[in-house]
Amino acid sequence: MKKLGKKIYRSSSILTVKIIAVLIFSILFLNLNFQTLTSAEFNQFILEQNIEKFGKISQVLKFHWVYPGEYLFFFITVCLPAIYYGFVRGVSFHERGVLINKGLPFFNSVVLYDQILHYEIIHPKFFLAIRQKDTGDDILFTVNDVDRVLAILDQNNISGDLGVKAKRDASAHQKLLIFFMASGVMMALIQYSGFIRGLFR
Repeated sequence: MKKLGKKIYRSSSILTVKIIAVLIFSILFLNLNFQTLTSAEFNQFILEQNIEKFGKISQVLKFHWVYPGEYLFFFITVCLPAIYYGFVRGVSFHERGVLINKGLPFFNSVVLYDQILHYEIIHPKFFLAIRQKDTGDDILFTVNDVDRVLAILDQNNISGDLGVKAKRDASAHQKLLIFFMASGVMMALIQYSGFIRGLFR
């Protein structure tokens, strides 16, 4: 954004969120393909296409090439969110302010440095909060390099509390992990139910 000036530093999701996103993607993708191997439609497809001699991976890929519905559903409901929350969503620090993504795509909050009253460190490695002058609201977010962020805030004459404070909202990243896990379990149950296969048949 032009009013924020040149980008100085960008922080994506913390490593824990990245690992969870990759794990859930991998487990659900493997589960989807194992479900395919045990389905009656898949066995019938092998006989009809006369590909009994093909390897299992080739058979599964050919099946989903002909019937792409399950892969498309997986891409939209699992792959895209995992990429977004694990690797795209983040916080950007610019010359005149900070751009914070609050969760949903393009749901960003812009805070200029002159609107920040002070900051507080919530976790010594990756979690801090800034308080807005006009509303008094605290905005909490994670970063990969707290020292880099503190240097930027100090350069803009923003004072802060270096002592780690326990806040009730400091569990925001844990809530995101719980959301990932709950979504993963729900998707696994949907895959086992055969709902997706029935939807596209």
